[in-house]
Amino acid sequence: YKMNARNFFTGIDSLKRNQFGGSLGGPLVIPKLYNGRNRTFFFGSYQGTRQVTSAPRRATAPSAAMEGGNLSELLGANGSGIVLDPLSGSAFPGNQIPVNRFDPVSARLLTYMPPSTASNYQLLFPTPSTQLNDDQFVGRIDHNLTDTQRLSFRLMDFYFDNPWVVLPNNLYYVNIGSVDTYHSAVLNYTNVITPNLVNEFNIGLHLSKALLVPPASLSACCDLAGLGSRVNTVPANETFAASITGWAGTPEAFHRDQRQTTYLLADNLHYTIGRHQLRFGGDVERYRIDYTTYFNAAASASFSGQISAPAGKVSAANRFAEFLLGRFSTFRQQTISGYRLYNNYFVL
Repeated sequence: YKMNARNFFTGIDSLKRNQFGGSLGGPLVIPKLYNGRNRTFFFGSYQGTRQVTSAPRRATAPSAAMEGGNLSELLGANGSGIVLDPLSGSAFPGNQIPVNRFDPVSARLLTYMPPSTASNYQLLFPTPSTQLNDDQFVGRIDHNLTDTQRLSFRLMDFYFDNPWVVLPNNLYYVNIGSVDTYHSAVLNYTNVITPNLVNEFNIGLHLSKALLVPPASLSACCDLAGLGSRVNTVPANETFAASITGWAGTPEAFHRDQRQTTYLLADNLHYTIGRHQLRFGGDVERYRIDYTTYFNAAASASFSGQISAPAGKVSAANRFAEFLLGRFSTFRQQTISGYRLYNNYFVL
């Protein structure tokens, strides 16, 4: 931690990383039950990683006055920053948007967008610790059936957990987490038919899963239903994303589920002639992928400032004004999407 370099924009993070593990192997001997010396062997290993980090974050955020509708501080000498009322086409008096003109969804989002007190509108804020937990297991057993025949079994297990981290009343920071798992099992049979002819047979199964699930507190506050919108969305799965050009917006946090299953069957014959080796055989693999995503199911909107600005004078004031008024430049919403994909793979 003491050797961490200082980030020019946000300062020093509090990275703490611990990695540990061990391995053990040898002949399999169970007193009074089984003596596998010179016949059965085992090997196992484990590696764990625990990482905790936290770093200040920076966002370009409007002032408290701006969040109250007063955009006069952004007026420029050349006429930039003037906010036109989309209903009348005239400028808002004093560049002040009445609170009763605020879009209800925008007004609710403002409670999760802390204002900046700096003259350059930069908001520096601390963040909670982000954790990363990683566990890896490997196990193997080799058994000599005879002097020329060996049976082996290998098992691998991987677990990765990066929890979601959110700040209460601050949508400028969301650490999108995931839980990933991987399991692999392979059974191998090797037969030394002659000193220069060896047959090898493998059968395997591989399973993996990657899961993203937003915390209930985030979905409850910040999907369109929670924000008071009448737009239909999938409940408790995703946050509404607002992109305001030149300003920090609100992120899109969505649910995703991806799973893969692979079956493997292979048989290979190795034949050695002097310095040459010939290999014959075949592999058969079958993949299945199940994928479901709620990406953009809760909708996203962008605010570019084109609607409320005089011709050729779009500014930061117009972009934020259109967010307050709910006058988006683009609005996008997708349905839940997913697929199940099969792939058969043959090699000779």
